[in-house]
Amino acid sequence: MITRVLLHPELRDAGLFTWAWNGERDLELLDEAERIDAGEIGPGDDTIALDLMGLGDAEPPDRARIARAVALMSRVAALAPEDIAHVPLTVLAWLHWSQGRGSVAGRLVDRARELDPSYGLAELLQTVLRQGHLPAWAYAMPDRDVPGSDYAAD
Repeated sequence: MITRVLLHPELRDAGLFTWAWNGERDLELLDEAERIDAGEIGPGDDTIALDLMGLGDAEPPDRARIARAVALMSRVAALAPEDIAHVPLTVLAWLHWSQGRGSVAGRLVDRARELDPSYGLAELLQTVLRQGHLPAWAYAMPDRDVPGSDYAAD
């Protein structure tokens, strides 16, 4: 079922925002999708896509939420029918990429593009990866005083 939801770009992107940032921008994204469908704005008129690709000024994603999403999407991608497996593979690639794991993301997105060379998010992510770009937040050190961060004091 989750794979079928991910087939809708606005729901897929809202899901990524929910996993990464606890849903703070997912409703905004759905509102933008409705405004694009209604012809009120063009697809490039907002910064949401830039934030999703780490090119905007978004806060770093929540590492614990991303870890849970990676576990879920790993299973979804493994079980997805081949005709739609490119979608969860690309989502999984983005999740890894969001944590600075470009090599893992690259392998996943390459496989997704083998399955569907025209899938837009995979094409975009592959372009970003080939340029060696990681999201700006991947370079930020976790706060040493935040419980659950990689560097939290015991």
